[in-house]
Amino acid sequence: RFSPRQRELAARLVVSASHSEDEKSATLTGPPSGLSSSWSKADVTRWLHHMGFGELAPRFTAQDVDGEVLLSLTNDELRGSDFSITLGMAKKLLKYISDLNAQEEKEKKEREKAAAPEPAARSRLSISLANLGTDSIR
Repeated sequence: RFSPRQRELAARLVVSASHSEDEKSATLTGPPSGLSSSWSKADVTRWLHHMGFGELAPRFTAQDVDGEVLLSLTNDELRGSDFSITLGMAKKLLKYISDLNAQEEKEKKEREKAAAPEPAARSRLSISLANLGTDSIR
């Protein structure tokens, strides 16, 4: 008899034995980190596996889909001869891609906000500069 852990590991080995190196690492790890537009092809493969679309990974790799390309995919492209994805799968995938785009925009805005000086700091700077100007006039 095998323990549940041993069965899980054996199942992972069977699944990963039939995949490429990128796909093997994707099946054993979580989603990629960082802005999705900067993902590599391997990161896209890992994301596809994480989201339950692992069987599509070879098609995405064959089309050189990195993060930037992933975020710009359209329904026509996914349903076309290069990917040949079913309507249902394409719609689900496009929903997840839309979520990635929204998350990326949110992260960019947060980074911009964190990099911008606080409004109070800008006001103090303006007042200080204004005082400099009046002091030099006297």
